[in-house]
Amino acid sequence: MKRNRLFMMLVLSIVAVVSMIPIGCAPETAEQESDASGTAWRWYSNHIGDDSAACSEATIADIEEQTNGRIKIDFYPAGQLGDWIEGVGHIMRGTIDAGLVCVAMTYDPRCECLYLPCAVKTYDEAAAAWGPGGWLFDLASELLAEQNIKYLGTFAMGFGGFALADIPDFDPMDPDSNKKGTKVRVCPGVTAHEAYIARYGYLPTSIPWSDLYTALQTGVVDGQMGSTAEVAWEQQHDVLHCWVQNNYWFEFESFQMNLDLWNSLSSDDQEVIQDICAKNGQASFDVAEAAQELYFEKMRAAGWRVVLPTTEQLATQATITHEEIWPQMEARVGTILMDQVRELVG
Repeated sequence: MKRNRLFMMLVLSIVAVVSMIPIGCAPETAEQESDASGTAWRWYSNHIGDDSAACSEATIADIEEQTNGRIKIDFYPAGQLGDWIEGVGHIMRGTIDAGLVCVAMTYDPRCECLYLPCAVKTYDEAAAAWGPGGWLFDLASELLAEQNIKYLGTFAMGFGGFALADIPDFDPMDPDSNKKGTKVRVCPGVTAHEAYIARYGYLPTSIPWSDLYTALQTGVVDGQMGSTAEVAWEQQHDVLHCWVQNNYWFEFESFQMNLDLWNSLSSDDQEVIQDICAKNGQASFDVAEAAQELYFEKMRAAGWRVVLPTTEQLATQATITHEEIWPQMEARVGTILMDQVRELVG
């Protein structure tokens, strides 16, 4: 897969640079030895055979190499240790040590602000906000620390959009056009998505992702919101025929580690792990942007209609989102946090 090869080339170039940086030649101290007790860490992923899984494997290899084998990590892909929400819960409790996984709103509804719609407009803005020291990186670090999770870095999956089973005879980005009873799946409990779909004249229908393919296949819903173009194509290309790249939110995963484990590590090991996760994560933004165009090409070649909103439509979307949808998020996120986010977004 082109995207996998591109991602691995970027990661290998990063590894080559990082490996030239001396980590220290002093003998291991007793504290450092206790950090790597001989028990292999367990690393969670609900992916297999894609660029997220490849990033996990590259990160694990980097950590093991740059800690001179003192830290050993076993990789558990494809949700072997439970679905992704369970995986996050295990990282919180320390029954899983680390992983590359989405931020779960189940354990703290305030985390919905990390998927804040219309918060960033370009990949450069996203990379800056989600990179170390960026406002979304710092906000995620603060929220996850309260869940006993150390936030180590961001893996970019790309800007989200929505898809329709049939090519519409209406403008899908016109909030006032007649959507003719089109039912669009939304993620359960995600206020911003449900409010957006309703505001644009569709009928929001809450369905778990695991049930979505069947719902599209049987006509229970006529579309879906909650993925990137890549995911829509890879998982549902035979039941969808229209993709709308509205850039409503930025989809990401994150490098997460149990906070107690993190605090037990030496400062040297913390620096190595943080640097690896940050660098591998930042490399993913260029990969995600290139992959988006690749999947547009695949869709068009298969007869899909790919809708790229106009500048005016994106401006209208931003106004609706900031003035009408953000206030609806306050019930879950809280007024204090939403006010903080408004100030950060500007």
